[in-house]
Amino acid sequence: RRVLAGWGFDTERPPVRVLVREFAFGGQTLSIRVPDDVRTVLRAQAGFGFHRTLLHELGHAMQATRTAVPEAIFKGYEWVPGISSPGFDEGVAETFALLFEDPAVLHAHGGLDPEACARLLAITRRQRVGSLRATLAAVAFERAALADPTQDLDALQRAVLSRYHGVTHGPDAPPTWANTPFLATYPIYQQSYVLAALVSSQVHAALRARFGDRWYTPEGAAWLARALFAPGERVPWEQRIAEATGRPLDARDLLA
Repeated sequence: RRVLAGWGFDTERPPVRVLVREFAFGGQTLSIRVPDDVRTVLRAQAGFGFHRTLLHELGHAMQATRTAVPEAIFKGYEWVPGISSPGFDEGVAETFALLFEDPAVLHAHGGLDPEACARLLAITRRQRVGSLRATLAAVAFERAALADPTQDLDALQRAVLSRYHGVTHGPDAPPTWANTPFLATYPIYQQSYVLAALVSSQVHAALRARFGDRWYTPEGAAWLARALFAPGERVPWEQRIAEATGRPLDARDLLA
């Protein structure tokens, strides 16, 4: 909450309910009534990962509580098919999670000295490469599995992982495809996290280009809410990104 307050976001106006309990995902945020009843649930974890996930989920909450359109159909309720933008929404959430990849924020709110910050960020960037490959593999597996559910899904997963990880997964490698709740509860969703990596990188680059060293201030937060959150689904997400960042979504900032 201190991290968000430093950026100019107040989690108490409107209030966001946060509950820590055991459940299927690392975290999930549900908008019961936009903008004044938003609830976040997290699974308890140790260390940095928990706080990064918390920032991600509170990013979802800040988007919902700063959506200003009066019509319910444009508020982005995720359980109404066709009127939400999962890739954009996850990108917004990752924009907040990336606060914990900024040395100044880590030093001010995480209590880490410069050496510890540098070490943590180096580890995080390596993990990002692996995570992106793992997500691409999950997307490829789901598409191929849905195209032919009768095939040997264990063999399919080994082949997909070998391709995307660049490491051979032999016949003795244990299958893990049934371990994820996404296939049953959020089908055709995991590609949203690939888009999220692109969106969050491009938004952060735009913040720095527009505000310089003052991007992590209430001025930067106000711009973010005004440009990306307030219009809701009345303005297509691709248009919001292009107008806010000055160009259509691409991979340049993520690669950088």
